[in-house]
Amino acid sequence: MMTKNEIITYIRSRREGELFECYGPWYIGSAEIWEVWVKDAGEFETRFVVSEQGKPPEYFSQFQQFCEFVSGRESLARVRAEEFDRQLGTAKNEHVYKLISLSVATTSFVVCVVALLYFIAEGVSADFSYLALLGGILASGGTMFFGNWKMPKIK
Repeated sequence: MMTKNEIITYIRSRREGELFECYGPWYIGSAEIWEVWVKDAGEFETRFVVSEQGKPPEYFSQFQQFCEFVSGRESLARVRAEEFDRQLGTAKNEHVYKLISLSVATTSFVVCVVALLYFIAEGVSADFSYLALLGGILASGGTMFFGNWKMPKIK
């Protein structure tokens, strides 16, 4: 970033009129904006200098040029904001999918455990039912505790 004295020296080195006054800095994002008034051919004119860390200063001899620069900055900021919103939306969707998966797994886990306890309490002897319920408990418990359940690939 530049100091007021550095801006004055920079404007004088450009030799575009006699320096009258220097105002600033104002900030747009990480850029410092300096407004400089010069007297050129008997008339006062305004100039703008934009300085950013690690970049050479940008000089604008007309307000229109400066507006185009600021407009470009604004559109870049808008693009960045839209990208952030898109990424946030994707993260929210992933959160919703994980929440739905967890809800289904929890429900099936509870149903399987209750059914297994019922079968044991009533003395039902159905070997396949026990295996199916244990498989349901393992699958839903695995999803609840370790993430999404993925079927093994059978070749």
